[in-house]
Amino acid sequence: MTRSGSYLLIIAAGGYATRALPLTGYGAKMKALVNAGVDGATVLETILREAERSGIEHVVTVVSSEEAAQAVERFLDPLGQDPDFAEFLVKRGKTAEMEQIRALPRFKCAECVVQTEPRGFGDATALAADVFFAEEFDGACVALGDDVVHAASPAMAQLISGRRSLGGTVAAVQRVSKEEASRFGVVLVEGEPIEMPNDFTGRTAYRVLDMEEKPADPSPNMIDGEETYLAVAGRYAISADDMRFLAGAEGAIHQELDFTALLRRNAANGSLSAVELDGHWHSVGSPLDAQKAFLRYALIPESGQAGGSHAELRRYAQSLLNELDSDQQRLYD
Repeated sequence: MTRSGSYLLIIAAGGYATRALPLTGYGAKMKALVNAGVDGATVLETILREAERSGIEHVVTVVSSEEAAQAVERFLDPLGQDPDFAEFLVKRGKTAEMEQIRALPRFKCAECVVQTEPRGFGDATALAADVFFAEEFDGACVALGDDVVHAASPAMAQLISGRRSLGGTVAAVQRVSKEEASRFGVVLVEGEPIEMPNDFTGRTAYRVLDMEEKPADPSPNMIDGEETYLAVAGRYAISADDMRFLAGAEGAIHQELDFTALLRRNAANGSLSAVELDGHWHSVGSPLDAQKAFLRYALIPESGQAGGSHAELRRYAQSLLNELDSDQQRLYD
């Protein structure tokens, strides 16, 4: 029986993360386990909390090795996967730490799939096809394992709310500068936004005409009379037809199943839309980008209500800025 509003989350967390080697201990851990979220949460935890807040109950994480799968499984259930650790916390009376672990996101079903060869993002998504078709999901949310979205309304919920009206495939996008656009996939859209219902939680929505993958000279959109670049923000809501396309390897390009092939196909047939996120997207593929994300989560609460750590870190950051201003002033005295 179909469950209204049910979505599978697919996290693409494979690959070698070569741009982020210092963050991963030079390959000792997955990039998805880098600290970048609220109170130092890992990227993986931040994505899972976004899914939990979006009402998603089933998760597949695609990784590149059995060792990585074991790391994810331990993360999802640290007490169950490591009884010695659980016993240690009990013996030492680490009540707060036990509560912190128990507060981790919980799902009806969470499993790992190993991508044995680095055959691209599209192939990673297709590896969840068996799980997807075993249940009657309304669709799947796909998240890149090195992207986080700092938003009061979770990004996946924004995509799902958009897809209820738009149908087809929905990609999350965010406005970037021309210089930044060359680092990402960017979409070309109709200039006028789509009129959306009151329950839509994103910022705006557009019909996508085409996309470019890391263009050296990106083409701008003309929105409200201004040149605007819309980068794809590492979140998608896809359909059963999309999954069949990927699982059938129809998007194979040079031995890699490229997700871009799916997006271009759907743009050509009019079934691809873009939801401009109400929030801030961070791709944490490099150390500098991860530090930027960490600062945003540390200083600005998603809920709008600052906790103790936010207030303390704001004071500390302000003291550092004041110190920097003083040092700069001394240079001119």
